[in-house]
Amino acid sequence: MGNLASMSTGEANEHQRRFTEKMWENRQNRRKNNIDRSRSGLNFELLRGGKQVPLGSEKSIKQRIAERYKEAGIQDPNVERMERYKAKGEVYTGKPYRTICELILSGNADFMRNLAFGDQKVDMTKGADNSHLVLHPEIIKWAKDVYKALAKRYGEENIVSFVVHVDESSPHVHCCILPIYYDENKGRNRVMYRDTF
Repeated sequence: MGNLASMSTGEANEHQRRFTEKMWENRQNRRKNNIDRSRSGLNFELLRGGKQVPLGSEKSIKQRIAERYKEAGIQDPNVERMERYKAKGEVYTGKPYRTICELILSGNADFMRNLAFGDQKVDMTKGADNSHLVLHPEIIKWAKDVYKALAKRYGEENIVSFVVHVDESSPHVHCCILPIYYDENKGRNRVMYRDTF
């Protein structure tokens, strides 16, 4: 579990594999690259209602975060704080509020690859061509079960991103949660990171 004040465009693009051709080339040339581009087309994400869509085919994660704030009728507390300081002619230099929780969910690598590909042969050699692989329905079922459990616990409206990567060594989920709830004491919606996590 990671806590973030915001999500950088670079991290959001990596989650959704929104890479230009040059970015793919740079990534493939990295010594520690662990993304198999030939399997990237099998990645997917789940939207509200557990709707499965191809990865990167919908709005960016940054857009979804902005929309969640708007839907809740509040502003990002970090932006709000910066504006308060700016109005006073000051610059805020303290730590930002934690607003986003990123969960990475997976399991044993062999088990997860079996969920994703069944008994198909996956060549884990760097640069191997695995374009023959077909996504196994068990990984979709697993992802939907995890999504339902998180939606029940944190509120489906707070899941701003639920990305399933099957193009790395072990299939996994990146789930970004923006915990906005109604605060009875303050009488309004607000990010309740510390109370939630």
